Amino acid sequence: VLVEDSNNHHLMLETTEWSTVEGLVDLLQPFRQAADMMTACKYPTISMVKPLLHMLLNTTLKVKDSDLKEVSMAKEVISKELSSTYQQTPEIDMFLNVATFIDPRYKKLPFLSPFERSQVESRVIEEAKMLLEKYKEACSQAEDALQFSDEPPVKRQITSTPPPSSNASNLLAVIFCQSGSDENQEELHAQVMEELSNFKSQKVLGLNEDPLRWWSDRLALFPILPKVLHKYWCIPATSVLPERLFSSSGNLLRGKRGRLAPAHVDQQVFLYENTRNCYETEPAEEDEGEWGVEQEAGMGVGEALGMNSKDIGFF
Repeated sequence: VLVEDSNNHHLMLETTEWSTVEGLVDLLQPFRQAADMMTACKYPTISMVKPLLHMLLNTTLKVKDSDLKEVSMAKEVISKELSSTYQQTPEIDMFLNVATFIDPRYKKLPFLSPFERSQVESRVIEEAKMLLEKYKEACSQAEDALQFSDEPPVKRQITSTPPPSSNASNLLAVIFCQSGSDENQEELHAQVMEELSNFKSQKVLGLNEDPLRWWSDRLALFPILPKVLHKYWCIPATSVLPERLFSSSGNLLRGKRGRLAPAHVDQQVFLYENTRNCYETEPAEEDEGEWGVEQEAGMGVGEALGMNSKDIGFF
């Protein structure tokens, strides 16, 4: 249309403008690959954020002498935004570094200096010791509560009053309790250091392997570090998966199905998501007979949950 209409020839892109467009497309290509990598994972962990961020800031957004002026300006703006978003506070940066370190794929932290890696390991040791102390305190309190509830009422009342103690015993208790506390701290530190050293000596996991499966298979070998893992990896790396649930619910709840009970909505979304994940790895069958069998199986599950034929229409 622009070529045929002589009045719109000024809207045609010139050769230099096409070069700028091609340069911007090449610049944004790694961002698309990073987004595809995050969304393609079934469980994208937050440990992926820092390696991808380092790759984009130090490789993709690095200004070159051969870049066009517009491309260089775009690199500077994007780099400034990414840096201010993820590195505006040292605590956020340390959080991402720790989350990356406990990933067996990225535990080498090649993008950090030796001093920064030592700081990350120190933070992991502190976190592990603190979580281990809380876990032991919770276990001891649960045991005390269980023993206390098993005692008869009379005996409970007698044992609740502490026996009188002398001044000498109090002084000895202060001295020896303090030394006992120091020994407990040293024992915790040695236990955490041994487990951390064992983790560092393990073979680096492949980039395409599942880190959650790796930790699940080694729970007996690492009883402490998974507690740190739960604290950091409970934060998702992307909001794509939760937003997909809203899309599934929107497809389910239509105007003519407004009387569906909330429990039935939850059940159908649960069945839909798990059925889709189950059949994603299998090749699609074009045979109508195979589809009919799967449809009948899905309806049988819905009937087992007590849903009528209108509720099962989602499948």
